[in-house]
Amino acid sequence: YNNHPIMFQRIQERWESRMSKAEYFNSKLDVSDDTYSEPAKLLLANQAISQTCAALLWVYWEYKPPIFDLDYMIHLCQNFSKSIKIVLPKHFFRSQRVYNLLCHAQYNLNYKSLHHIAIEDGYYASDLAFKFLKAVRVEGKKRLTELAKTHNI
Repeated sequence: YNNHPIMFQRIQERWESRMSKAEYFNSKLDVSDDTYSEPAKLLLANQAISQTCAALLWVYWEYKPPIFDLDYMIHLCQNFSKSIKIVLPKHFFRSQRVYNLLCHAQYNLNYKSLHHIAIEDGYYASDLAFKFLKAVRVEGKKRLTELAKTHNI
């Protein structure tokens, strides 16, 4: 009844696809540039976290969200992932500020002409994205192992 190797293969392929996208965005965060654009850096962190959340949603629920709103996907991942606590805002002002900046990164980049985002906020956001990706990689591999056993592979 549970032997569905094709379904497992499909889940694994989509997991790897999303994680490779997240790793790509994360790799672009770690580039030292001569010019700094914190809104652009926050958008890259937003995309890295979004792709990681999409990978988690797929590997746990086989769910592709209809919208890629960061706040929405993070709250969905709270249902099954402990790694999501890395991204969620803590009780500190900076943590809440950076979470808000991450969630509104697309808007801030495209529509705000003056940006009052500190370089430290960009570093904090990229650090969150790196830590989250690292934790989710471990969590996802564990979940895929469980799925492999379920699907008798």
